This record gives sequence, C-alpha cells and structure tokens, in this order.
Amino acid sequence: MASWTCNKGTGRIEVRAYAGVNRVTGKAISLSLKPSLPPDATEEDISEAMRRLDAQAAWCKGRGRGLTVGAVAEYRIERLAALGKAVSTIDAYRSYLRCYIEPFIGEAEADGVRAHDFVALYGRLVRTGGKDARPVSPNTLRKLHVFLKSAFKAAVAEGVMERNPLDAVEAPTSRRTEAMALCEDDLARLASHLSSATAALDVALLLVLHTGIRRGEAAALRVCDLDTARRVLRVSHSLARSRRGRGFELKETKGRRARAVALDATCAGALAAHLARQGEALAARGLRQNSQTPLFAREDGSHHRPDQVYAHFKEVAGSLGIDKAAGVHTLRHTHATYLLMEGIDVKTISERLGHYSPAITLEVYGHVMPGRDAAAAEAFDRRTL
Repeated sequence: MASWTCNKGTGRIEVRAYAGVNRVTGKAISLSLKPSLPPDATEEDISEAMRRLDAQAAWCKGRGRGLTVGAVAEYRIERLAALGKAVSTIDAYRSYLRCYIEPFIGEAEADGVRAHDFVALYGRLVRTGGKDARPVSPNTLRKLHVFLKSAFKAAVAEGVMERNPLDAVEAPTSRRTEAMALCEDDLARLASHLSSATAALDVALLLVLHTGIRRGEAAALRVCDLDTARRVLRVSHSLARSRRGRGFELKETKGRRARAVALDATCAGALAAHLARQGEALAARGLRQNSQTPLFAREDGSHHRPDQVYAHFKEVAGSLGIDKAAGVHTLRHTHATYLLMEGIDVKTISERLGHYSPAITLEVYGHVMPGRDAAAAEAFDRRTL
C-alpha cells in the first residue's frame, strides 16, 4: 500500500510505495510520486495519488522491474507475443529493445520522460547508431517510434501511466524503398534454368516467379491446394516459426485472407510433373502422397522451410551470376513489376499478390510505371481528336 508524509522542509506532500524486488539487482523497488503534491493538497488529491502509485507498484511487482522505459517496452513485447503476434515481428521488437532502447533510455523512469527525451534518442540513433554503433535507417527509426508509442499507449490504457510522452513526438519520416526486380538478362537466365530443373525447390522457385506468392506461402502449400484441371492455386497459409518455441507451424497468410491464384500453362505443367515425380519418390520410401502432403515435400514427407527455399535460391543465383542483392522476395517483385509493365491493372495484381489493398501495391510498385501517365495522356488526347 502507498503511504504519504509531509516534508517538514518544504511542506509538500510526498507519496511513496513499495514495488517489490528488482529481479536483476535484488534491491527493493521504491516508487515516489513526481512531482510531489503541494501543501494545500486535498484528501481527495492524496487518495488519487496513492491509488495511482499502488497501480504502478502492482505492475512493477509482476514485472520484477521498476517503472522504466525499458520495462514498459519489454512488457509490451511480452503482451504482443501472448496475443499471437508474428514471431518475426516479436524478434524485431526485441532487437529494438536490446540495441536502441535499453542502452540509452531503458533505465529512465517511464512517468518522468518527456517528448524531448525521445527526440534526443532518435537524433543519437541517426547520427551515431545504436548499441552496435551503426546509424539507424529512417525506416527502422519510424518503426521504432511506432512500437514505443504503442507501448506507452497500452500502459496508459491499463492505468499504469497517465500520459503518453510519444503523443508529442512527431513521427520520423520514412523513405520508400523501391522494390528490386530482376533485369531482363537475369530473368532470362533464371527462367531458362528453372524450366528444365526437376528438384522440388527449383519448382518452388518457378512457382514463386510465375505467381508472386511469398516463400513462406510456397513452403506451406499442400497437394490439396493445387487444382491442376482448373490451373488454380489456393493460397491460405504460410509456414512460419512456431510461437510455442522451436520449429515451424502453419499460420494464416500475411493478409489473413485466402486467395486463388491462376497458373499459366508453363507453371501448371511443371507442377503436375513435379507431383508425379514426388509421388514416386515418396512411395519408394514407403510414404503415400495424399491431399495433405506438402506440395514441395522433403524426403521424409515434411515441409521444406522458408529459409531452405531462400538458401536454394541464393545457390542457384550464384551459379547463374544473378545480381548478388537478389533474394527470393525479388522474384515476387519481379512478377509484379513485369505485370505492371505489361499493362495489367493494379487491382488484379494486388489480389494476386495478396496485398490488403491496391494502395499497398501502388506504394511498392508505383515507381515502375513512370511511362503509364504519359500513355494515359496520349490515350485521352486520341479520344478528343
């Protein structure tokens, strides 16, 4: 329980509360109201201050940490993990905490920090970098800001704090990163290689190139997701790291919406031939290929992991002399970029890629259509002649 005393020197009312023991240092955590209350504070003012400090003390006892910026961020990460946020996102937030928050502002009292403290933090990160002394990019800085603001917003919502200091901080400006697509020569070399390759991961890369699906989505596909007669692929899951620990599990796609993706004749034919080969290979090992078998199965009938798809692409790209900066996601960008260059409308491409809305597609790929505006102007001019 919080308690209060009157400071004989100043006459002000000081409110304090015991908040447990710090799990790292083993020292008692003592909270005090800042600023203290004026000498003419009413009983109601004192009761409200004690209630607020008791709420903070209860929160700290559950955390084993004082009410610091680092503790607020850490608590938010744990809450998001418990709510099922993607493991990759949680890992990114933990990296923010370890490299950008804890070393510089982590031990600052959360209810004492002001907007200028975070402005100063952002400036430092841009100029001299984080814990690793590497300057932070504008996009990462903006993501850090969004995370911190949400962490303090949650603390306010739970009654631990009265205000969110990030409300007064202007969000850092991010820079749009242009999507990288393979040049025509690299695309031709890769397409030629994949058209004659028979390994499961080669066929998986062919599918990514011809449909623009994500590598996690490709790894998650099962035999039942392929309709060879209609030449349609159903994309409803992604293979991702398990939230329960090590290993991988099937989860909903990034947009959390299943979609049907049409297949061209080349891709559909390659998949049909692959399934026939895969069925025979599994049968030779005493395994039966059924509707739930991974579309791209390993020798034991399990799913290839997304990182294995990535590693295989890098091996293939290296052997073909393809741009070293290219990754599996480059194939997705390549698919979308060349469709736009062929004049396919943005809404169709957005649905094909599984974007939440066409606006996302335009944001990512708008730069590849500089000539479309001129073509539109000429087309309208022809109508008025």
